[in-house]
Amino acid sequence: MSNLLGRMGKTVSGLAESAAKQGAQLRDKIATEREIADLAKQENDLLLEIGKAAYEADNSVWPQDERIKQIRIRIKELQDALDEAGKASAAAATAAVPVAVVAAGQICPGCGQSNAEGVKFCSSCGSKLDAKIPCPTCGAELPPGTKFCGECGSKVE
Repeated sequence: MSNLLGRMGKTVSGLAESAAKQGAQLRDKIATEREIADLAKQENDLLLEIGKAAYEADNSVWPQDERIKQIRIRIKELQDALDEAGKASAAAATAAVPVAVVAAGQICPGCGQSNAEGVKFCSSCGSKLDAKIPCPTCGAELPPGTKFCGECGSKVE
């Protein structure tokens, strides 16, 4: 009986050693695959950086095949969308603040950044905080954030 238990113990011990070796091999394989994926990502990031730098340097020298044309159209669409989103974000930040607060110089009319009371220039973009804007119709000086002119009633964009 003890002989049987001894053999069973050796078998279980052998299986445990085999499982441990397989587990170690699997961990090594996963680590290697992660390293390969990381290196591939680094390569793609560098290629992207090279392509972006070349495109920004002079995009007129790029080949004009159909694929590149479609990519350039998509780039332009994305740039336009980013510009519009930035404008909408700045407008929303300014519109969400009461005119009295904007006029007091707390919110930057350029970027929408909240600033400490009494400062003259935006801490984020450097814009002058007490700058007046002219009414597009009558030219009256209006505080930033004004939506309608107090002199002539015109809408201020």
